[in-house]
Amino acid sequence: MDTNGNVLLSGYTDYKIIDGSKWLIFKQGNHYGVVDPISKKVIIKNEFEQLDSFIRNLGIAKKASGYGVIDINGKTILPFDYEEIRVLAANGNHRYSSSPVIGMSDLIFDANITEQVKQRLAYEVQIEQAPYFFEVTKNGKTGICNWDGKTIIPLGKYQNIKLHYYNGKTFFLVGSNQNSGIVDENGMEILPVHYSFDDGYQYSASGIENQFDISQRFITFSDGKAGEHHALKIGLFDLQTKKVLISPHEQQITLFNKDLILVRKLVSNYHYQFSIYHIGQDKICTFDNTVIDIRLVNDHFLLVEHHDKSLQLTDTDGKLVYSNTNWTSDGSYDLIRFPNYEKYPNGRFYHGLKKIYVKEGNLFIDTVGNEKCFEEYDQVDDFYEGYAIAAKKIIDKENYSGFKYQRGMIDLKGNIVVPFEYEQVLTTGKESDILIFSKLNQQIMVRRDGQIILGPGYQDLEVGGAYLNFTFAKGDKYGLADWSGKILVEPLYDEIRRNYEGEDITWPLLVKEGEWYYFVGRDGQKYAIKSKEKRY
Repeated sequence: MDTNGNVLLSGYTDYKIIDGSKWLIFKQGNHYGVVDPISKKVIIKNEFEQLDSFIRNLGIAKKASGYGVIDINGKTILPFDYEEIRVLAANGNHRYSSSPVIGMSDLIFDANITEQVKQRLAYEVQIEQAPYFFEVTKNGKTGICNWDGKTIIPLGKYQNIKLHYYNGKTFFLVGSNQNSGIVDENGMEILPVHYSFDDGYQYSASGIENQFDISQRFITFSDGKAGEHHALKIGLFDLQTKKVLISPHEQQITLFNKDLILVRKLVSNYHYQFSIYHIGQDKICTFDNTVIDIRLVNDHFLLVEHHDKSLQLTDTDGKLVYSNTNWTSDGSYDLIRFPNYEKYPNGRFYHGLKKIYVKEGNLFIDTVGNEKCFEEYDQVDDFYEGYAIAAKKIIDKENYSGFKYQRGMIDLKGNIVVPFEYEQVLTTGKESDILIFSKLNQQIMVRRDGQIILGPGYQDLEVGGAYLNFTFAKGDKYGLADWSGKILVEPLYDEIRRNYEGEDITWPLLVKEGEWYYFVGRDGQKYAIKSKEKRY
């Protein structure tokens, strides 16, 4: 019927919709066909024992001879001689119906969604937009056909077939008799079926796991073990060039970023040779045998550790940028442990400066290796947001060491932002992005970017970050503020407790003033009910 209740079509025993079409799958007797309910014209005669929902205008149908595929007009795409046919997306996921393709734009994203989630969603849309495939089975043998019905992998050529999507194309990881290889989108064997695939500890792409244009580009494969060694001989195959990028060897391979690959190759027992492979330039840089570890710094530098634990900073070609005879992987016990910043790791370049962890706690280098020392301060943390926590050593005869440190904050030029009169620094906020400087019974709250949230004169600043606001005390009375420093509730109360099931997990507040407990709303209005006791 139409929406007015007029009968358009009758006389059939069943109907099923066809996604994206006004036509219907109908059943008459025990057979299925396709009909136009407006014109009542039969588009495809009811000659099929089974007709599944059409996907991208193609449907899997069954006759007495077996399963096949037809288009929306009844044209045969795959003959009716298979025991089973399944529709596969570009990455190998099964499709049972048409999936809508959603265009990804910044407008549809919630502000709280992380960049990693956005990249994943965009990648899933990209896969859904790519061509589908048919997995066909006959006499227990499996093959792959493309959406036009052309055979890509013939029936029974391989025992196992797994689809792998990369950069708009689908590749096939195939296997027979416990050996594996790779077939491209045209059915050509680009990696012979002589190997096995490995995704164990010897290979890592964790640093670029959300950069799918690079993380899905490479396939690790193994050539077995060398003698009685426990590790595998692994190599790296490049789907972009359809060639072996790194030949199998007993080694560890790490994708640093879209440009660099670290190769740690076993030379002899417990001795390794380190190399950096430049992907775009197709060249390799090999380091001398004194190197025992290499880490990436800011995508442009390498932190190189040697047998004697000394550290050096080089460019990605191994050219020395900076060295210091006192700079080792042991660090220094004289350094203060400043609060971590969850958002950023330490040891990188921030605003052009990298901290050097030596006995001098105020030493930095710039991006060309020139030293910069903040001599007025004994210890300085990383300049994460262009500002750094710092400390000065002062004489304290009451301390067993004879001195103590007072904390403050400076900018990149060494100018004081927070005076050096605080004994302790704590962090709060969701990513430890807010600092609380404390001394005796006074505290101030400061952002990592140097912005003062609450100045001197406050106490008992709440450490946490799980709420939209925080409690504070001033003159032994408690109030409430948001993270910009705006006072929401003046410090008038002896106690404040949030309503965890209320608005913003906060309102109304339960407060105590003198002997009485009562509630206060967001607008400051006092509720009439009050009590001298509270129970939970």
